Amino acid sequence: MNLQNRVLLNCVEHHASVVLEDVYRDGYSPEAILEFSREKWEGYFSRVKVNRILESLSSVRIESVMEQLFEQKIGILPIEDPDYPPLLREIYNPPRLLYYLGKLPQANSLLISVVGSRDSTMAGRLNARDLGQFLADRGIGVVSGLARGIDYAAHEGVLKHNGTCIGVVACGIHEFTRPRLQSFHASILENGCILSEFPPDFPVYRKSFPIRNRIITGMSVATVLVEAALRSGSMVSARLALEQGREVFAFPGPIFSETYSGCHDLIRNGASLVSCFEDIVRDLALNLPEFQKASTQIVVPGGEDGKRVYALIGKEPQSVEEIVYQLQMPLSRVLGIIVDLERNQLLSRLPGDMLIRRT
Repeated sequence: MNLQNRVLLNCVEHHASVVLEDVYRDGYSPEAILEFSREKWEGYFSRVKVNRILESLSSVRIESVMEQLFEQKIGILPIEDPDYPPLLREIYNPPRLLYYLGKLPQANSLLISVVGSRDSTMAGRLNARDLGQFLADRGIGVVSGLARGIDYAAHEGVLKHNGTCIGVVACGIHEFTRPRLQSFHASILENGCILSEFPPDFPVYRKSFPIRNRIITGMSVATVLVEAALRSGSMVSARLALEQGREVFAFPGPIFSETYSGCHDLIRNGASLVSCFEDIVRDLALNLPEFQKASTQIVVPGGEDGKRVYALIGKEPQSVEEIVYQLQMPLSRVLGIIVDLERNQLLSRLPGDMLIRRT
């Protein structure tokens, strides 16, 4: 197998906006495809597309592309490679070639995709971060599109516990990392990788995101929607996961919240509701020794008063004033308990003296 020819065809496929899956399915090797005559190409594509293919073949400087891959240490992963994500092979029209930077997950790695809104709420980001920590503690890798908001928050949680992160981007890896690799992305590469189906310098296009999303869900055993509006790219990911026969989970939110309307729609139509993180592991019937950690009882500091305060703090922001009012407890006592709960990582403080539970 000539990797250079595979890369050349990958460049042509994306620059000419064509899918060569039917050609590969007919048994042609990359070497044979590159020898196609115009008449042979027109047996698969319209004349307009054939013109784009032939133009791409003449314009791509494959030596420069290969040199760039070598200099930037970007790996090439053909579909036949044993390190290729096994679940991704099972989807319709899997990528014939992937590019990666960093460390690939092992073939037997358990991966779950975590997706959600870029313009997420603080509560949604905290949920995503804590979910990332929960999954990392149990040896489960997290896959996302490396977008701001929910994606970043989930990876922050994973990185905090030295877990495995896989970021799938909707452009070439070189295009994504220019002008320099951010420290956050560099941290991901220590235990994980950045993946792309697109040639290294391929720019971002709107149509590239659904193409990218099928990889995120395709390499994962399940997809978790943390927070998303009804019309969003995250909902596209959820639908792709369902089409691929994968499990879909969704977090509930306030019933009138537009940012959770997509999650609620999925739950109404059969997605599994996440009432706690353990639901995901339990519903997937994952037999993980580390899962026993989750069943240990939470130790709440502050005695009975501490338990009363903690019981009032949920996954939706709660104000300090409301807690004092409901418990009729001195403010100084409540503030002391809050400090202890925060020190034990049982809650997080939000702007405006708002509190939210972390576990």
